[in-house]
Amino acid sequence: MTTYPQSVEDRLSTIVEIMNNIEYHYPLYEECIRETFGPVLFEQWLKGSELELEIDQFEQLIKYAIASSIVKEMKDEGLVDTIENENGEDVIFLTSLGKDAARLLNTIQNN
Repeated sequence: MTTYPQSVEDRLSTIVEIMNNIEYHYPLYEECIRETFGPVLFEQWLKGSELELEIDQFEQLIKYAIASSIVKEMKDEGLVDTIENENGEDVIFLTSLGKDAARLLNTIQNN
């Protein structure tokens, strides 16, 4: 886990605390929040800017953190895995278990 300057760490802790107090239908992992918000806040810190996010920027980052949390949970459950492509990006794919689950869901949905 990346460690940031104290002011960035403080802001990240505040965001994590706020997000933990909001009930979601799925877990929102602290590491996903930190991985999403950390680089943005660190860049602001490097520029000497206030560590503040615009509403639209916050919404975009939280959507990404939620998606990352869902992928992490599915990966932990063995439903998906990732592989790095030639551009260094993670590509998500269904595992055998994930394919079986998808087939089962399709069968249930079609009945």
